[in-house]
Amino acid sequence: MRPFGPEDLVHYAGLVQVFAIGITGLVGWFVGKRVRRYFEDGIKSARFPHRILLKPAHFSVIIMQLTWCLMLWFSLVLYKHIGISVLILHGALTLVFSMMVLSFALFYIQNWFMSRFVILLVLTSIVLRFFDLWTSFEQLLGGMSITVGHIEMSILAVGRAFVTFTVFWSMAILSNNFFGFLLSTSSRMTYSDQVLAARAIKTANTAIVILITLASAGIHPAALAVTGGAIGFSIGVGLQKIGSNLVSGITLLIRKPVTQGNWIMIEKPCGGGSYLGRVESMGLLYVHVVTRDAIEELIPNEIFMTHKVVNISHRNNLIRLHLPFGISYHSDVNKAIDLAVAAAKSIGRVLGNPEPKCLLKEFGQSTVNLELRLWIHDPEHGITSVKSSVYLAMYHSFHENNIELPLPQRDLHIKSAVPLRVSGEGNRKE
Repeated sequence: MRPFGPEDLVHYAGLVQVFAIGITGLVGWFVGKRVRRYFEDGIKSARFPHRILLKPAHFSVIIMQLTWCLMLWFSLVLYKHIGISVLILHGALTLVFSMMVLSFALFYIQNWFMSRFVILLVLTSIVLRFFDLWTSFEQLLGGMSITVGHIEMSILAVGRAFVTFTVFWSMAILSNNFFGFLLSTSSRMTYSDQVLAARAIKTANTAIVILITLASAGIHPAALAVTGGAIGFSIGVGLQKIGSNLVSGITLLIRKPVTQGNWIMIEKPCGGGSYLGRVESMGLLYVHVVTRDAIEELIPNEIFMTHKVVNISHRNNLIRLHLPFGISYHSDVNKAIDLAVAAAKSIGRVLGNPEPKCLLKEFGQSTVNLELRLWIHDPEHGITSVKSSVYLAMYHSFHENNIELPLPQRDLHIKSAVPLRVSGEGNRKE
């Protein structure tokens, strides 16, 4: 295709093409502006805006240029069908597409070297196409081939695969960020649904990038089936734990026994009770839990399938606490029950509805054993702290009202007396 000259611009067909370029450019600018405003508003209303990795300013530029390219492509095909010359449109489409690739390389290719390398390739391609040398350059690189066994790879194929992987991998990251934004701003999806959908999109994008890269290098995926199967079996045997955590993670995200924001109690692996933590985030391999001691733990998903995990805020944050205590047999049990309930009601974190209740549990060896039961709705502020406050209020109330908290005691009975002989120097008779 010959390059167009100034005489093409003053021709009727040239003016029509220039008009199409201007109109499509305005449409692309309008779409980019609306997209930027939409994303900025979405970030403001998102529950977790710090997790959104998409930058509206950069993304809107890409969308504007992409819209412009698509509409120029449509105009080019339409003009060809009508019979109007498309020399100017073809040049404009090449230029706008090159601008989009340059913007993409600057904004989304994270490696500095690769970003500059792609920019250099784009500029070189523009120069070669402008001087109609692109075909000769392709033939030159295609003739520089390397043969390894039965596999022949040309410099052109290797370079194309390298650039294809870099560009499409960056596009996959952009796609992941885009869908992550849409999922994070959705009010109809739970956190688990969002994580599961995001992971599925990332896996699909990764598979697409690998297949496209292999195809660009001239390698058919079927050629890797036998070798890949053997390698996959060997890797699978060595990565059983990862596979177990992966399957457990998918199960957790689908069944939703634990979701982001839940407060859970997990048994310690070597015994010794359990600890309380808040689910910060969930992944396909582990769950990020932050304990009350501000310790961040990464718990493998397999633990949630094989160990006892109590989700104390699955449906709501209501938790009933049990506070056992004992009083002396000489104390008034009914009065102690009333004082214990009053002490619980005096603590601000204890709910009045349902009301605290105190029950007589059993008659112990040296105490009358009772249990105070109360409800709270804010486990994130601690459970031991509210127990301590109630126990302290009960302690002061019992001392003020003569309710005795006895120490353990035992009665010792001697069945028969044993003579006691005391010997010493002072007892000797001369």
